[in-house]
Amino acid sequence: MEHTGDLEDIIEIRDPEINVAEIMARIRENLGKREPLAVEVDSLVFDPGLGGFLSLEAGLKQSLQQVGLTYDKIYVGDQLRIPTTFKERLVNALRRPLHQLVRFYADLLSSKQVVFNSATSSALAHLARQTERDRKNTDAEIERLRREVAELRQTIEQLRCRRPRGHQ
Repeated sequence: MEHTGDLEDIIEIRDPEINVAEIMARIRENLGKREPLAVEVDSLVFDPGLGGFLSLEAGLKQSLQQVGLTYDKIYVGDQLRIPTTFKERLVNALRRPLHQLVRFYADLLSSKQVVFNSATSSALAHLARQTERDRKNTDAEIERLRREVAELRQTIEQLRCRRPRGHQ
């Protein structure tokens, strides 16, 4: 049996009381009435304004995770409506080759965008790691300087206490 991609080729119902052709026609008709679904990429990215407040560090981490999950996704789907009438089938038969040609060129551009996204994602991840290392080094340096200032203050206080009263 050659598969055409239709649901009838995937699902086989052998119940004589179920009219598969009628059900499939109703499904196609209902789907044909709907607008094509377009994925809203923005909805995939967490927006701190909608879900709470994130620190700058947590927001950066969350954004980098989203970039890592989506940089290679191409959100271009088949926008041809499922035909419900003979006329729509005929129109789709004419549109499909043109649609496939457009998709071919769109996919070429999308693959170039994925390469750019991959490089950008990698650069951002390296930058985030370097920033984290720098922050840890800065925190350690600040702590060292605080100890040094405390020691200097203690030394100054000791020197004040040893100084004769007349030399203030």
